[in-house]
Amino acid sequence: MRRAGPRPALGEQSIFVEIYFPKKVDCQGRVYQALKDGLKEAHVKKYLVDNLEHLLTGELSQHLHLLDPERYGVEALPLDLRSRATQRINDYKSRFFGWSMYEVDGVFLGGSRRTVEERVQVIRLIFKFTSSLSKKQKYAHRIPLRALVHWVASRYAELAQQKLWEEKERFFNNYGPSFSGEQQAVLKEVFEGVVKEVAKWIYDCGLFVFGFLTRELGQATLSPGAQIQDEIWIATDFDLNVSILRPLLNSANKTTPSGTAKSPSVKTQTPAR
Repeated sequence: MRRAGPRPALGEQSIFVEIYFPKKVDCQGRVYQALKDGLKEAHVKKYLVDNLEHLLTGELSQHLHLLDPERYGVEALPLDLRSRATQRINDYKSRFFGWSMYEVDGVFLGGSRRTVEERVQVIRLIFKFTSSLSKKQKYAHRIPLRALVHWVASRYAELAQQKLWEEKERFFNNYGPSFSGEQQAVLKEVFEGVVKEVAKWIYDCGLFVFGFLTRELGQATLSPGAQIQDEIWIATDFDLNVSILRPLLNSANKTTPSGTAKSPSVKTQTPAR
C-alpha cells in the first residue's frame, strides 16, 4: 500500500554555546555535578540568589541587563538593583535539557611568550526555542513567525539597549512585503508577544550560562597563577537552526509475508516540550 510521505517540520531557532576550560581529572566530579544540578530549575534559582553579591561584581558585572525583568516586558517595581535582580531570578525558567562533552588538545602562549600545552574540555549546549504562540498557528503562518523569531535573535546586542517589541514598524518595512496580507495580519497580532518570548528565552539562557554554569566551572577548574590556562572561553552563535529526524513507528516496521522486515520510515519533526 502506498503511503504519503510525512511533511517536513520547520527547523527551530536555537542558541549554540560551547564552553572551553582546562581539564582536570580531580575536578570531573564537580563538573558533572554542576551539569546535573543545572537540570533542576529550583536549584539554579536558589544558587543565583545565594550568590547574587558575587555575581553582581563578577560573572554578571558585564551582563547586568540579564537581571532586569523589564528587558523582556515584565514591569519591575522601582526598587534597588539587588531587589530587581531577585525579582528577575524568581522569574527564571530553565531552558537547559542536556549537553554534549568532548576534549581537544590545546596550545596557547603563556608567560614570556612560551607555548603551553594542555588538555581542554569542551561542553556543548544547544538551547532550542519553541514559541507557545507559534504552536497555535496553522502551518502556513509558521514561516513568517520563524522570520520574526530569527530577526529578534539576530539582534540580541540591541536587546540590551532597547525594547524590540517597540520596533514593529521597522520589522514590517523590511520583511512585510515578503508575506501575504493574511500572514501580515497574524504577525501584527502576535508581534509583541513573540518578541517578548524570544527576549525572555535569550535572557534565561544567558543567566544560566554566565550566572550559574560558568561560575561553577570556574570554581571547580581555574587556578590563578598556575602554569595552566587560567581562563574559561564561551563561544555563542545565535543563528543556529535545528531540525530533528525521528523514526516513524507504524506498520512499515512489521515483517512482510515473505518474512523480511521493511525499513522504518523517517520523518522530520519538532519535538514537543
